[in-house]
Amino acid sequence: MSESSLKEKEEKVIRSFSNLSNWQEKYELIINQGKKLQPLQDREKIDAYLIKGCQSKAWLKASLDENKEKVLFEADSEAVIVRGIIWILLEIYSLQRPLDIIGFRPSFFEKIGMGQHLSSNRANGLFSFVKQMKLYALALRPFAKGRQQST
Repeated sequence: MSESSLKEKEEKVIRSFSNLSNWQEKYELIINQGKKLQPLQDREKIDAYLIKGCQSKAWLKASLDENKEKVLFEADSEAVIVRGIIWILLEIYSLQRPLDIIGFRPSFFEKIGMGQHLSSNRANGLFSFVKQMKLYALALRPFAKGRQQST
């Protein structure tokens, strides 16, 4: 199985929305995917993992994968729509090299039209989530193999 870059993973997410004709269908996709998200254990829902700036409680954990090369993200929220947004972020950012995460400029937000359909609080929460993912990648970078390389 070949590895996908952040841009390829983002394009895959964008394609999954492009076949939907209206925002009701897009919300349904977000909600349904959020329901499939592996929840964090209650003991992991602690303040240290809580994302500041989210309207609903949301948690994000990060660690290096077993090869110590890529960042593995795990996340959860109490709100079903936020769980769906988390699904999008995990689809794109999880299992990528720290340096790639740090330098990636996402475009999915505009390309799938989320900016027009999310409340400003939800949009701020999304940006806070991405910011925290980049901070985790920055913190884990010194411990990752091949930390100077980018794909």
